[in-house]
Amino acid sequence: MRILFVYTMINLKLGSYGFQYGLASLSAYLKKHGQRDIRLCYMAPHYDAAQFQRQVAEFKPQVIAFYVTWDQYRFVKDLLALVPDPAVFTIFGGPHPTLNPGCLLDCERLDAVCVGEGERVLLEVVSSLERGERPEGTAGLHVKHGGRIVKNDPAPFLSDIDSLPPVDRELFAAAAPSRHFGLKPISHRNAFRLTRGCPFGCAFCSNKALAAKQAGRYVRCHSAQRVVAEIQECRRRYDIQDLVFLDDTFMLNEELVERFCGLYGREVGLPFDFFGHIPVRRLEILKRLKDAGGRRISFGVETGNEEFRRTVIKKDFSNEEALKTFACAKSLGFTTEAFIIIGFPGETPRMFDDTEELIRQIQPDMYTLTIYFPLPGTELHDRAVKLGYLPAGMALPPSYVTFRSSLLDMPEFPDRLIRRRNQWFGYNVYRGTSLKKALMFFIYESPWGDSLLRLLSPFRKGLGRFIFE
Repeated sequence: MRILFVYTMINLKLGSYGFQYGLASLSAYLKKHGQRDIRLCYMAPHYDAAQFQRQVAEFKPQVIAFYVTWDQYRFVKDLLALVPDPAVFTIFGGPHPTLNPGCLLDCERLDAVCVGEGERVLLEVVSSLERGERPEGTAGLHVKHGGRIVKNDPAPFLSDIDSLPPVDRELFAAAAPSRHFGLKPISHRNAFRLTRGCPFGCAFCSNKALAAKQAGRYVRCHSAQRVVAEIQECRRRYDIQDLVFLDDTFMLNEELVERFCGLYGREVGLPFDFFGHIPVRRLEILKRLKDAGGRRISFGVETGNEEFRRTVIKKDFSNEEALKTFACAKSLGFTTEAFIIIGFPGETPRMFDDTEELIRQIQPDMYTLTIYFPLPGTELHDRAVKLGYLPAGMALPPSYVTFRSSLLDMPEFPDRLIRRRNQWFGYNVYRGTSLKKALMFFIYESPWGDSLLRLLSPFRKGLGRFIFE
């Protein structure tokens, strides 16, 4: 059966990623079970209806599966309406339909949505269609049947993720996503995972809600041997200079990290970037990661206001712990990155002063500052609606650039002020220590920053060394 995956990364601050791990896993699972005719339509950084129509006309898919997040939903709906043949089975998967399966009713041309993890669901859909049957009884599928919706509860989370085949990186290699202009060069060549899921309940994130959608354990780990074997196979197929691990909680399973570091250090040894967690429970773990090849470590600080961080954002650490964690990472030779968000529901300019002061004290090598984006189905989205900052069920305009402006109507912290504080943030943080870095961040955070990023994309690595080294 001919299956077309559709992956869009349109109108995004920081640009697009050239890889999506979940889609690569779906493709690998289907291929393991005999489905070989699979392609990818990758669309970034702009909407291009002609590209989609051309691929559909050439490939003539029998199933079109769209990966959907809320910020991309507006574009995916438009692409869906362009599917010419009513016999083509269309399905949405990903975080947005999982948390908002009612989108099935909003899209006339849509046949089904997948709620939860998709490997077994999509295989059953394809197998049913090959038998000439409708997949009405598939666990985890909401599907149209006549004039009604059949809603099937999801199966439990897959307990042994090592039983899954290595992800299909060729799916993205064959799609040739040459228009990848992301600030961080994440691609099918260098992106890996040790785990699935996240145990924390950050109010702005979808992980807590996603974990509640299926029975069983949400956080699961690959074996160190499995991950290192996958890396070695990639090295045989692609030119890999460094790696990035996409896990939200790379450091939390200390026993796994210990095994991984020993094996990776002996058999791979390439520099790698990863996400850490504040506070670091044991210094020895950071030392092992550094010795194994760890290069850049990123921490989610989110805000410098401790009370707001604990009570609203639901991240329980102090500013002192943040300062100590970054100092520890720097002392071991890591490049450090801080993730920060501005414009949370109920945040005030004075609260953001605390954020600016904390990051000024930390002096990370780099930071990623995004304007708060309210994901439907999350705790903070509901808070924003309840406080009257956000209309319930609002639709995003096509011109909206995710993370570049605020969707909230907060009298104390309006969008114009949020955007101004966003642009001046890096300058204020670094002007006392590195005027070069301060000016470069100021330029990037300007309204023309994303266009400049695309223009300079071929020189990304050299530019990064110029700014940060």
